[in-house]
Amino acid sequence: MVSIDICRCMMALRAEDGDDIRAHLDSMHHMYEQLAGMNAVPSKDNYMTIILGSLPMTYSNHIFSLSATAQLNNKPLTSHDVKSYAIELYDLRKLQPEMSTKSSKDTALYTKEKSGGHS
Repeated sequence: MVSIDICRCMMALRAEDGDDIRAHLDSMHHMYEQLAGMNAVPSKDNYMTIILGSLPMTYSNHIFSLSATAQLNNKPLTSHDVKSYAIELYDLRKLQPEMSTKSSKDTALYTKEKSGGHS
């Protein structure tokens, strides 16, 4: 019964934009390890599906690119690949300015008039 509860919690776990993806994936890994101790781990494919479903929607295009690259290279995509890539993406997003949260009204277009004497 405990393994069912842990598995259910793992499947319900979701990260939102702005959440600490490292902490999120650590929580998932901890649950996976608990299930492994009970000899009740999900299959590799199911575990990867659970991880993919738990990531924010903003990660989906990047994960799709990772998946497509793996297919083109005839390399199976593993849960380790997905977790590593999600952490890299999270770290990259932390370093970049919050451009995605700004609305278009906060952005201005600036042009410099060409000085050529033409009117």
